[in-house]
Amino acid sequence: MSEQMPANVGEDILRIHRVLTRSLTVSIQFLQQAEQPDNLHHGFMLYLRALSALLHAHHLGEDEIGFPFWRTKSPFAPLNNLIRDHLRMMPLLEKIEIWLNSESGWEAPHLRRLQGILEELNAIWLWHIQLEESVMGPEKAAALLTPAENQQLARQLATHGQEHAQPDALVLPFILYNLPVEDRAVMAQIFPPLVTRQLVPVEWKPVWEPMKPFLLE
Repeated sequence: MSEQMPANVGEDILRIHRVLTRSLTVSIQFLQQAEQPDNLHHGFMLYLRALSALLHAHHLGEDEIGFPFWRTKSPFAPLNNLIRDHLRMMPLLEKIEIWLNSESGWEAPHLRRLQGILEELNAIWLWHIQLEESVMGPEKAAALLTPAENQQLARQLATHGQEHAQPDALVLPFILYNLPVEDRAVMAQIFPPLVTRQLVPVEWKPVWEPMKPFLLE
């Protein structure tokens, strides 16, 4: 990890939320099209696999690290509501994994079912992040946490996320290129220069390049 970390863990949470919000929207819009061209099937499956891996890892990091720490700072925050949302989303992520591993997933009935799963997931997600950002967003992070605590929690969540959101060659480009340029530059500081200057643009590019139609420039 880079030594330069975000000074406010709430800002870091917002950036991950932006990645996941955009990718859910992009995925649903792709399935809403009258046709899904054959040449985009592989890229979409990679994109959806990265989305699922990141969302699961994001929730796991909050459950294991973020929420227990936040409870010490804000004992009456509605963290149990957020945990319940995570539990509601888990079966939907499992259904996405089933679709990804299905040999008949691109048949019309299965696509419509996948679209419904993603729409249900997105509805829970949008409600969830509204509450979470009111509890753990930048203003609350600045008010409740010292600069050292912000840096420590940001580092712990980033390390946990990189360990659990796999494979790196798919998920890290997915994170960076679902963000606009300014957010991408800040997020890139979390990763070692080797990752952003060599691995993502060169060595890992054959892995993630099929996702490009779904990513930002």
